[in-house]
Amino acid sequence: QFDGSNDTIGTAGFALTSLDLTVFAVIRATDYANFNGIISKTDASGNPKGMDFYLITSTGIPRFLRRSGFGANYNVDGTSAPGTSTTRVVEVVQASTTISHYRDGAANGSGSGGTITIDDDATKGLIVGNRTDGFTKFKGYIAEVLLYSAAVSSGDRLSIRQYLGTKYGVTVV
Repeated sequence: QFDGSNDTIGTAGFALTSLDLTVFAVIRATDYANFNGIISKTDASGNPKGMDFYLITSTGIPRFLRRSGFGANYNVDGTSAPGTSTTRVVEVVQASTTISHYRDGAANGSGSGGTITIDDDATKGLIVGNRTDGFTKFKGYIAEVLLYSAAVSSGDRLSIRQYLGTKYGVTVV
């Protein structure tokens, strides 16, 4: 349970060495009054040092943010919010420059961005429920976050999603 104020879970140094990655998160946000950080690896200013996955303030639309090869950030947003009244499995998959969002297994938007810089700074850790600058404090429930350093195949994503759905009582497709 995250209070939207000062709760986070962090890891020790961790290097994201793959362009491709997949994130699964089982969440239920309380509201969208502020940004709700799901998982990130950012510098002290909140710029991605790997990635930043959060829900946008007011709308709750999921956003996945990466850093381009030119030092600029790019993001791909989902199309609809996970909602605040029920627990959801949200996924984001990056395969090369294509980013796809899913909610309970249903497609929830996709797009592409520029060439990203692969982060090999093993001194920066992952943060669940916020990011380094403290700007995206999650308010609500994050039951589980899974991060894979590959674009997980659709068949394997289905198996993982079904496992998470059964474990947390979420209906998934």
